[in-house]
Amino acid sequence: QNGDAKPRQTFKTSDGYALGAWVSSQRRNRESLSQDRITRLESLKAWTWDPLVDQWNDGYAALTEYVAQNGDAKPPHLFKTLDGFALGPWVTTQRQKKNSLSQDRIARLESLKGWTWDPRADQWNDSYEALSEYVAQSGDAQPPQTVTTPAGFRIGVWVNSQRQNRAIL
Repeated sequence: QNGDAKPRQTFKTSDGYALGAWVSSQRRNRESLSQDRITRLESLKAWTWDPLVDQWNDGYAALTEYVAQNGDAKPPHLFKTLDGFALGPWVTTQRQKKNSLSQDRIARLESLKGWTWDPRADQWNDSYEALSEYVAQSGDAQPPQTVTTPAGFRIGVWVNSQRQNRAIL
């Protein structure tokens, strides 16, 4: 009916049977299941013993696809894939949970082109580099508000923002 064996834990059938809870119970009690029952469960499409691992792997696969299409691992904060996966929030969660991720997951994320643990710091550093290039060309660090870099970065606006926010930076 649904195409896979991944009901949410709260899923109930139309007649009220708590199928999601039953599936969770089978996963928890794997060691006490007969080999026949294990085999039968594993024969179901998309059956998994650890849905959290699968969810992480699905997120990572979506991110690698995003990198292939966009050239970096920096999806916008609220970005969703065509199939509705909330990739931007998934990336944000990985950054927030860095200290609890396995070394394997950290290495996998860091292997992606453009991956960053701190996009705000990277953005500031990129902006500073653009200002350094402007200074090298113009001889001063006072770009008018209307100046943009060849890449379209509004460097004059950024410099003004740095001046206005000096006390809190």
